[in-house]
Amino acid sequence: MRVIKAARARAFLPAAQSRGRIRLAVGLFSTTLMGGDGRPALLGVVTFRASVDSALLTTSFPWLIPFEQSAELGSPALTSGVPPVVEQWFVAQAVRVAAGRGVLGVAVSSAVRGCAGRASASARVLVPGFVPPRQVGAGVAA
Repeated sequence: MRVIKAARARAFLPAAQSRGRIRLAVGLFSTTLMGGDGRPALLGVVTFRASVDSALLTTSFPWLIPFEQSAELGSPALTSGVPPVVEQWFVAQAVRVAAGRGVLGVAVSSAVRGCAGRASASARVLVPGFVPPRQVGAGVAA
């Protein structure tokens, strides 16, 4: 697993998912299969995007710099030979890679979660070890 160029991610993704600005793309590579270029075969891609709906990021993480410290998780794309259980592991590892590249919050749209609804219906995911700033006047004890 490693960071890949946006162009390589777009070539792997279905046409509907390849649009939009990709902030970061992580590829899952085979340890046994080789691609046509003699390198390990690309088995999957997870993208972190600048959301089409900027409110998705600004509402989910108002204390972070949108498109820089936060991103929208794109739907993971895997080849048919990859077991379904690998998908969750791959996404979790990709979030760790994104954290190493400065992404502190990931918004997951309803489309990625497989639910009908607007993209702004999101789940918020803070990267491991990140503590959001305290809400001023929220009455939260330390």
